[in-house]
Amino acid sequence: MRPRPSPHPGLRCALLVALSGLAACGGPPLQPAAEGRAACPASARARPAAVDPRRPNPAGIDWVALPAGQVTLRDVWDGREERQTARLRAFEMSRTEVTNAQYRRCVEAGHCTEAPLRPCVDGRTGKETVDACPLVGVGLPEARMFATWAGGRVPSEAEWQYAATSAGCDGLYPWGNEPVTCERAAVRSTLAFFNTETRQNVDVHTAGCRHPGQRMSVCSHPKGNSAQGLCDLVGNVAERTNDASGRVVDAPTDGRPAWRFVPRKVREGERVTEPTWAQVQAQASFSPLMSPLDYSPNLYVVRGGSFESMTAWDLVSGTRALQPWRAKGLAPELARQLGFRLARDASGVR
Repeated sequence: MRPRPSPHPGLRCALLVALSGLAACGGPPLQPAAEGRAACPASARARPAAVDPRRPNPAGIDWVALPAGQVTLRDVWDGREERQTARLRAFEMSRTEVTNAQYRRCVEAGHCTEAPLRPCVDGRTGKETVDACPLVGVGLPEARMFATWAGGRVPSEAEWQYAATSAGCDGLYPWGNEPVTCERAAVRSTLAFFNTETRQNVDVHTAGCRHPGQRMSVCSHPKGNSAQGLCDLVGNVAERTNDASGRVVDAPTDGRPAWRFVPRKVREGERVTEPTWAQVQAQASFSPLMSPLDYSPNLYVVRGGSFESMTAWDLVSGTRALQPWRAKGLAPELARQLGFRLARDASGVR
């Protein structure tokens, strides 16, 4: 049984967010083997440079070092798959999603704007807690502001996927190819899978669910960690990246954002304009297969699925969702699913 693929893998995904979870977007489904151990390149087994404890760390982030390597990203544009291989220098990533306590420090320092610090379930006690909860409900501008103060950056999609595949391995999930369970991630107690033999969706009860479908304190599921020890890359809260919706323009080799928004041009007589989506729909050449994503510069890539994800496919390391860069205007049930973590250059790299 493999995770359910996107229903229209050849088409660019529309911005559809079900009230019950994030919609998975992106290109054709990845097809690594669903059984057995994930194959990892030699670079994934390399020993990265140690994190320098003398570096400024005002937020008290637990940084984890990742070795240099590469990762392949996929997207669909105008009905065809585009791929690029991003070659990454060694870098560091926060072990956890940014927490309420870390963000509060930034607010108290006068650098960040106030944000609601929403409670969650303590993974050890099952009681309500606040400080160790992942911060939710802020937009990408606020995330970037926090990152600047904390000495890091919002990771690019390439950095996020590299980390979520344990430094470039071919596993479906950060922990490998074993199925999603509540012992490995904060998810629902029932996930939908696609049975390739019967070609039907099958609801599977995930094992080990004490607090299904609830946001939990960070690092509550150590069995779901990546090989480098990064927590909650699948489930809990979906994580913002610094990549806009778009296509490959200049494939970066240093972990910068991989996709760029390239607006469609429409010729009106002798003038070439950048139309609104309403204008596009009014054109005689309009096709229902076109997507408003192709015309919006304010949508950014979100990865990892959340505690509200309905299908196993939403949680696969290769799937994507797209969300507005600001939290304002998002439905409350969606805003509470979105968080972020940080990346920064490796110790000793200038």
